[in-house]
Amino acid sequence: MHQQIARQRKQWHFELAGDLVDKAEVIFVEDLKVSNMAKRNKPKQNEKGEFLSNGQAAKSGLNKSFADAGIAGFLNEILPYKAAKAGRLVVKVNPAGTSQPQVQCASTEFPKN
Repeated sequence: MHQQIARQRKQWHFELAGDLVDKAEVIFVEDLKVSNMAKRNKPKQNEKGEFLSNGQAAKSGLNKSFADAGIAGFLNEILPYKAAKAGRLVVKVNPAGTSQPQVQCASTEFPKN
């Protein structure tokens, strides 16, 4: 059963990568360090030396989700492979600041929906 699920996930990754490659000449992705994202939270102590809640219980579920989804394999192997095969480019960008809203340039016209 685990093998079947792994194959379905891999097939979906290849299909998704194919769709992305068909829609864009250049694909920008964050240069994520997925292994760092799945590390345990450091323990916190107060001034008395008692341990405080650090949110590790919630983080454990997120860690499992990262591992289960195969994010690293998709970003580092499958997407670049499909892009290279189609003659497209995948550019990894520094993730610092990518969650911030972008200011539109006054000289650039954007289509209105």
